[in-house]
Parts: sequence; structure tokens; C-alpha cells
Amino acid sequence: MSTSTLSRREQIQETFRSSGLTLEEIGKQFGITRERVRQICQDVEREVPKPSKARPANHCPDCNRIISHTSSHCADHYLIGPRAIRWNRLSIIQALLRYNAQYGPLTAMALNPPMAIAHGHPDLAEIFYSDGNFPYTNSVREIFGTWNNALRAAGLPTRKPGQRLNPYRVGTPAKAYEDRRRGLSWREIVEKYGYKSNNSAATAVREWAKRNGRPWPI
Repeated sequence: MSTSTLSRREQIQETFRSSGLTLEEIGKQFGITRERVRQICQDVEREVPKPSKARPANHCPDCNRIISHTSSHCADHYLIGPRAIRWNRLSIIQALLRYNAQYGPLTAMALNPPMAIAHGHPDLAEIFYSDGNFPYTNSVREIFGTWNNALRAAGLPTRKPGQRLNPYRVGTPAKAYEDRRRGLSWREIVEKYGYKSNNSAATAVREWAKRNGRPWPI
């Protein structure tokens, strides 16, 4: 029966029966006191909702954050470039090689922007998001098992057990380029990013600038 055909008293009773609202909330809805609602509904039995089966928590595949069961990713990772790519072994290897050639040697943090930001490296997150064509670290590990397995498959240097790499010490041409433009000497860039020499730093930065259409020399 439509609520429009119910009397006011019946509407209050139906609301009490099926809505789960408190007496005070129903009173506010109908403009009457809590006690008056109790009097009207004293003989009305409330419907007991059937307990729903508990479902396992749904997690974002990229950062493991708990999300709703209707979502595929959390807000930070929804509809970002990599979502459009179906990653497999070959496409991941190609992406790792491209990152290494374009932005310098990479760490797992470079493909985990929330972690990069949390550890004070927003420039790595900016590279990841602005490029939009690199897999998240979790996607890499899901297919290769470990980060080092992926690096080996791509023919890139692996991290030694227990070794913690600082992304600012592995040679980041994009960052070094901006530092050079701000006036840092090649010696300072070598010390900051861990290049072997002034010449190797200049070569890496020059090649990066050419690939990305940036002015050179600087």
C-alpha cells in the first residue's frame, strides 16, 4: 500500500515498523513528541532485519587500503593512466627499461607514489602520475613475485639483500636537470645523486634532456 493512502497514524506506525529510526527521530520527522510516538506505536512490532553474511574486506590492489565492495581502487589510484593498461611480463619489462632510460635507475618506491610521498619524495610521485604509463609496484610483484625478479628479467641491477636505496642517490636525470638549471655545479650534482663523475652526470642529464625535448646546454 502506498504511504500516500495511509492515515497519519498509520504512516507513523509504518515508519516505526520498518525504518529502524528511534522514537525521537520519528517524532521529529512527524512533528510530535517522543512520548506520543511511543503511545501510537506501543502495539506495533518492529521488523527485525536479517543478518547479512559478512564479506571479506576489499582492498585497493595498488596500496592495500580497504575500500568499498563496489570499488576497484581507492580514490588515489582510480582512473589514473596505468589503470588502462593490462600489465603482463613483457609490458612490465618494457616499462621498467623505459623508466630506467628516461628517468634514471629506479627503486620500488618510484612505482609506489603514496610511499614516495610519505617518505618525502614527491618528485618521484610526480613522475609516475604525469607519465601515466608505469605499473604500480604491487602489480610488478604480483606477476614476478619479487621486485628483484622483475629487475633481473629486465636485465637491470638488483638490490642486494638488506640494501636500502635512497632514490636521490641513484641518479635521477630529471631532478638533476632541474638542479643544474637552478645553478648547482656538476660536482654538487655528483655528490647529491651518486653519479661516478662529472662527465657521467653530464652525459646522463644531456641524454635525458634530448629525449624529453628540454633545452641543452644549460
